Amino acid sequence: MNILIVDDQINVIHGLMTSIDFQKLGYQRVASALNADDALRILESEPIHVLVSDIEMPGKCGLELNAIVKERYPEVLRILLTSHANFSYAKEGLRLGCFDYLVQPAPYLEIEEALARAAMQVQLNDRRKQMYSLGNLFDSNRTEFLNSVMLKLFTTQAESREESLRLLREAGYRLEPRSYVKLLLVDVMAFSGHRPEALSMNDTIMTIKMTIRGLALPDHIDYIIGKNRYNQFVVLFFSHKVFNLSTQHLETLYTRMGANLHSPIACYVGWSAKLSGIRPVVTKLHEMFKDNISREPELVYVHRGAAPERVPTSLSGFLSRWEALLKAGRKNLLQKDIFSYLDRNLTNSTNGFYDLCVLHQSLTQMFFNYFYSKNIDIVALFNHEMSYEAYMDSCSTIDSVKRAVEFLIFAANQQEKQESELGYVERAKTYILENSDKLLTVRDVSEYISLNPEYFTRLFKKETGYNIKDYIIQCKLSIAKDLLVNSDLPISMVALELGYSNFSHFTQMFKRAEGITPKEYRIQQRGQRA
Repeated sequence: MNILIVDDQINVIHGLMTSIDFQKLGYQRVASALNADDALRILESEPIHVLVSDIEMPGKCGLELNAIVKERYPEVLRILLTSHANFSYAKEGLRLGCFDYLVQPAPYLEIEEALARAAMQVQLNDRRKQMYSLGNLFDSNRTEFLNSVMLKLFTTQAESREESLRLLREAGYRLEPRSYVKLLLVDVMAFSGHRPEALSMNDTIMTIKMTIRGLALPDHIDYIIGKNRYNQFVVLFFSHKVFNLSTQHLETLYTRMGANLHSPIACYVGWSAKLSGIRPVVTKLHEMFKDNISREPELVYVHRGAAPERVPTSLSGFLSRWEALLKAGRKNLLQKDIFSYLDRNLTNSTNGFYDLCVLHQSLTQMFFNYFYSKNIDIVALFNHEMSYEAYMDSCSTIDSVKRAVEFLIFAANQQEKQESELGYVERAKTYILENSDKLLTVRDVSEYISLNPEYFTRLFKKETGYNIKDYIIQCKLSIAKDLLVNSDLPISMVALELGYSNFSHFTQMFKRAEGITPKEYRIQQRGQRA
């Protein structure tokens, strides 16, 4: 899109060109002229879409220039920019059909807004011209047009594909061989089975289109919908840059399409590709459709070079997936998936309360079975944040079910954290006992169980009541006492057995703990047994 700025003051032109981001507004070229005659020469030599003109200039004034441009180049949008707030100027500008009238000194933001509106109007005008050029074929038979074009888009014949792309571009779809695409094959079973309750082809396509609009996809993602010769509907998402349709988008689309079309559907989702490499995707999607010989409703992600992934389409299917996620410890993903199911399937459910109660009951059974398998006291899980009674009554709204799920997942995580922490402590105790012949440090033990020393020290104290250093000494003392009383090993050998190469250090440690020396302890204990 090109813009021409005409003003006899060079500083005004310079100010506009340096202060306004024309590229951001959609203008690829910015031309300028200091008078009307130069402006007309530029208009004759290159396409101009928007003209911004001063009014009072030497020679032909801006109003005269606008009158000439209106006659010779009626498609050019014209904006008057003047430092004279003269009503007669504004009136004449309106008579000449000017797009806008701005009085200087206008803030650059106000000028940008006017230029942005002009750019949008140019695009709308171009789109109308494109639509008009296709004639009645597109205006009166849009669905048939797209069906025909899309069939050619996926053919193996290069000439047919190029012709299809040309027609789509003329129809306003910015689709290129290098465009990034994602293809969906939708089998609307009521339609393909010619059932009386099925919507017409046009109504089916319109319903799918309105369902997609409800997803609020990013602006750069566009789509085309058509029908193939097998009575399935083809949805082609495309963009000029890499994009991703999340599983939440796709599963929401699947659920809402079935509800809005009042029909069971099967939906096959291809892998992301460039349009130039779409043919293998088309082939694989058709293979998956043919394999569904029982015509079961299903949502299938078809992967390149890998087994297809079938997504649950019933509550029992989702419960199996959630149970697997719970057992695998993937609780964050589990919570997101349950919340997504609630938002997708129950927000607009015609049997909302009943369906919510069934889901609540099923989730309760799933979580409680999990807690039983872990020997977790279920009653002990509930507290002042959520009592057992409050949990059992939490099936009245979607939000209350979400809070209940959040609580159970938090409780499961806390229980596993405690089990994990106890596991660390028990491993540490075993390691200390098995290495009683070494002078272990806190760092030695914490490194063995892969925990930070400071955190491990706090954890050990919390779970055992002992300082870790004291516990290590107590273990050595316990072994030392046993050897002193029940063996005839020399005391120096007992010290070596416990990692003390320096006999005096062992004696000092023992006396600090027991109040007597190892020799005195041996004599005392053996005397008591005699």
